[in-house]
Amino acid sequence: MSPLLQSLAGQVAISLQNARSFEQSRAQADLESLVNAIGQKVQRATTVEDTLQTAIRELGLALGATRVSANIQASSQQDARKASQNSPRREQVPSIEFYLSSMHYK
Repeated sequence: MSPLLQSLAGQVAISLQNARSFEQSRAQADLESLVNAIGQKVQRATTVEDTLQTAIRELGLALGATRVSANIQASSQQDARKASQNSPRREQVPSIEFYLSSMHYK
């Protein structure tokens, strides 16, 4: 292969790598922007219920889920006692499970 073709091939390879890197950087920036926007909306909620509803709605929209639900369960009293024995300052925190589903029908 001639030096001119080798040089041209090298430049094309560098250009392709730069384009890939740019796309990856842009996708990462878009993701971080989305996470920031969701976080701001959640922080503006004034009640636990509003916080949960906002989080569910925004996560569902971001992920394109057709159905989103959450299940909140308080820890059992036995678990709460164990937690208070291990860390007397720790409050009982409910566990939250999110269920997201996305079904696309043609």
